[in-house]
Amino acid sequence: MEHIYKLLRSFKWDCAKYLYKNTLNFKVKRLRRKKNIRVLFAVAESATWKSDCLYKAMAEHPRFTPSILVLPDEQKEKTLLKEEVDSCFNLFCRKGYACTYPYQNGKLINIRKKLKPDIIFYQKPYTFYPKSLLYYKNMNALFCYTNYAFHSLLTDWANDNEFFRLMWQNYYENESANVDLKKKFAGIFSNIVVTGLPVTDLFLTEKHEDKWKKTDKSRKRIIWAPHFSISDGGCLNYSTFLSIAEELLEFIKNTQLPVQMAFKPHPLLKSQLYNYSSWGKEKTDEYYAAWEFLPNAQLETNEYVDLFMTSDAMIHDCGSFTIEYHHTLKPVMYLVNGKEHTATMNSFAKAAYDLHYKGQTIQDIRNFIECTVLENSDYLLKKRKNFFKSYLLPPHNQSATENIIHAILGTGYYTEKKQR
Repeated sequence: MEHIYKLLRSFKWDCAKYLYKNTLNFKVKRLRRKKNIRVLFAVAESATWKSDCLYKAMAEHPRFTPSILVLPDEQKEKTLLKEEVDSCFNLFCRKGYACTYPYQNGKLINIRKKLKPDIIFYQKPYTFYPKSLLYYKNMNALFCYTNYAFHSLLTDWANDNEFFRLMWQNYYENESANVDLKKKFAGIFSNIVVTGLPVTDLFLTEKHEDKWKKTDKSRKRIIWAPHFSISDGGCLNYSTFLSIAEELLEFIKNTQLPVQMAFKPHPLLKSQLYNYSSWGKEKTDEYYAAWEFLPNAQLETNEYVDLFMTSDAMIHDCGSFTIEYHHTLKPVMYLVNGKEHTATMNSFAKAAYDLHYKGQTIQDIRNFIECTVLENSDYLLKKRKNFFKSYLLPPHNQSATENIIHAILGTGYYTEKKQR
C-alpha cells in the first residue's frame, strides 16, 4: 500500500511541475500587466538576510508590495529554532517591515490563503522548513532567487535541484559565474539573469553603522568568522574551529597588541556544537558568552555588512565570505584545515581565494595581525582592487536592486532579454 501511495505522490508532483512549467509564460505576462505585484520574502535567518536594499526599493516602487514571512529552520536544535524565529521576526519589526510570524493560533500560516503572493523569494534553496511553507506547496506563485551566498561552488548539491529548475528568474552576480555554471550544467538552466546580488548594494552604500564595541580608537578591528562544518562526512569540510577556538580565545584575552576582535560564527555553528560530544550546550554557551563580555572582543550573530565595512581585517574559513569580504578591500586570512576544497569552486571564487593570506596555527594568526594588519605590509591590496572592479560591481552601471526590478518587469536593459 505504501508503494502505491509513493507512486501517487510522485505522479501528483510530476503533474504539478508540468502544469507550472507549461503555464509559466502565461503567468509572467499576467504578472507584468498587474498594477500591483505582491512579493513575499521567505526568510529563515537574520544573519543571512541580504536583501534589505531590494525590499526597500520595492516598498517605494508604485508597482510592488513586499512583505516578509519568517520560516522555522527545522535543522536547528529546538530552543535555537524558536530563538531564531523570534530574533528574525523582531528584527524585521524594528525595521518597520511588513512581517508575518509563521504560527497563528498554534498552527502554521497558509501562504496561499493568508499572504497571496505573486512572487516568492526563498532565502535558501533547502527543505529544512515545514513542508506547507516550501516552494512545492506554493506553486501558484512565481519563484525568484537571490542567492544568500555568492555563487562559488560547481557541485551538484549546490546547483542541480528541483528548486533551481522551477525558478522563473535566478539572479547571478556576474557573467563569469554564469558561464562556469553553464559549462558544468549544459542545457539545464535557461533562467539565469545576470543582475548582481543585492548584498553588493549593501556593501556599496556610502554610510555604514559602527557596530564595534567602544575601545581605544587606535585598536585595529579584526573579525573571526568560523564555519559550522565541524563534523566529518558532510558536503562541506571547511571548519578549523575545533583546532583553533580555545587558543584564539586565550590569545584575545591576553594579548597586548592594539587589536579588538569580533567573533562572527556561522548561524549553524552553535547548534552543531550543542550536539558535538566534546562540547555540548554548557561549554558552547560559556564560550560564546566569553566573547560577548571581553572588553576587547564581541559576539556578532546578526547582519554583518556594517561590521565588515567598519573592520580592518578578517580571519575565516567560510565559503561566501571568501568573496564577500573583498568588498571592503581590507586584508583577509583564510584558515586552512589541510583538506582540498578549491577543486569544486568556480573560476571567480578561486580568484577570490587566491587573494587571501593563508594560515593554520595561532602563530600564523599572530604573524598576520602583527605584519599585515598592524604594520600594513599588505602585498595583495592591488590585486584585490582589480578583483573588485572585475567581479563585484553590478552590470549596466546600475545597482543590483535596479537590475532585478527591471528584470521582473521586463524593462530597461532586460526588455529584449529572453525571459523564461
